[in-house]
Amino acid sequence: MNGSKGLARDAVASIARHLATIIAGFITVPIIVRMLGASRLGFWSLLGTAAFLLGLCDLGLNTATLRAAAGSDTSYAKQVARLAALMTTVLAVPAVAACVWWLFEASRQLPVDQRSDARTAVLIGLAGGVVGAASQSARSYAQGQGRIVALAWARAGAVALQLVVTVSLLLAGLGLSAVALGFASGALVEAILGFRAARDGVRAQGLLPRGDNRRELVRIAGSAMLTNLSVIFAVRADVLVLERITNLATIGAYSVAARLVDQGFTLVKQVSAALVPRLGKRAKNRGSSIRLGTMIIGIMAAGPLAAVAMSGRPILILWAGEPVDLPILGVALTWLSLAAMAAAVYEIPLSAITLGGDAWAAARFIALGSITNVTLSIVGGYAFGPWAVAASTFAGNLVLALLTWRSSIRTLRWDAQTVALTFLPILVSIPVAAVTAWACDRASLNGILSTAAGCLAAISVGAVLVFRLRPSASEVLA
Repeated sequence: MNGSKGLARDAVASIARHLATIIAGFITVPIIVRMLGASRLGFWSLLGTAAFLLGLCDLGLNTATLRAAAGSDTSYAKQVARLAALMTTVLAVPAVAACVWWLFEASRQLPVDQRSDARTAVLIGLAGGVVGAASQSARSYAQGQGRIVALAWARAGAVALQLVVTVSLLLAGLGLSAVALGFASGALVEAILGFRAARDGVRAQGLLPRGDNRRELVRIAGSAMLTNLSVIFAVRADVLVLERITNLATIGAYSVAARLVDQGFTLVKQVSAALVPRLGKRAKNRGSSIRLGTMIIGIMAAGPLAAVAMSGRPILILWAGEPVDLPILGVALTWLSLAAMAAAVYEIPLSAITLGGDAWAAARFIALGSITNVTLSIVGGYAFGPWAVAASTFAGNLVLALLTWRSSIRTLRWDAQTVALTFLPILVSIPVAAVTAWACDRASLNGILSTAAGCLAAISVGAVLVFRLRPSASEVLA
């Protein structure tokens, strides 16, 4: 019973940790748009991308830290964590220099009187990015040790401080530097609390592990680096390409659509955390767990996203403000929603391949999806414009879904009927959501009501089908 309570507590804490980030974005984005305009929101998207890319400087060692911390040798885990922090700090120096040059050039798109503030924000924001990246190894260690609640409080404290600092300084008349100071202060607080959560009295000798651990470390970090590189560029390549082909206001509107879709899907997929122990090699009925997880994630994400794609634009304008009401907004929302639908389909089987199959195979699939995304973003963006950048995200996720399911079907030896029954609730919920939202729009209901009606219809119909087609509880829990 205590174990069940602990699992439930950690699951709630994990969801709350992500929810805190969503709340921060929900509050700050409309404030930035209304006080600074769409162009400066677009520039902040570029700066946020640069700070996010600094996470690549760990060379996959943070994932290795997480895996080692979940094991029995805490001294070895501490060694890997220290190595990750050192590697990130050293490599961040040239990375920051490159980002400063790029962002200073991009600031030329802003009016002359806003450039100095934007460049100050670059220096502050990148400093916060380095703090966050270098301290990630401590949080990975704490997560592997099971200190999920402490990390959730750390994120909550960081978000609260970020909001207070950002809003206060914006009201005091600062521009983008106010947003950057809020971000940096939040990163510093989360770093301090993360180190506190990782403190356990264990001391590691040296930086490099000894013996056979070195070969294992290289293997794990290498596959993690490939995966991280692929995922980050798949997610952030859009902004990098858009910076070369369009203006900052368009980037700002695009980022608003991307944030709504991405954060909504990220919150929904936290449900899959409960299935992680049942997706590994030791699970007796991995196939049943994959079926049930795919059905649940599918109807909770794909169906509602179809409603969002159909009638969600007015919600974005109501939330972020009139400055983002640009032609790209609705187009980006549609394509990015389709991309998230594809991600909902492959989320569970890809996790199963990673946890209970071949991690390198999963990394290759992710890399191929990312290559498809980036290639089409560049070619399509220059040839057809910003809408093609959003469409390329869907194409990349579709490739990843096809590769994942082809491998999974072969491994699980599913027949055509099993595959069809797994996808049936999702394939039904998507048109139900779209048609319901469209009918409500035709009935002159506002976007919020139309989207809500489509989401409710999709989840209701999908839930009935999942209940009828689901594997038995004994199969999933075995």
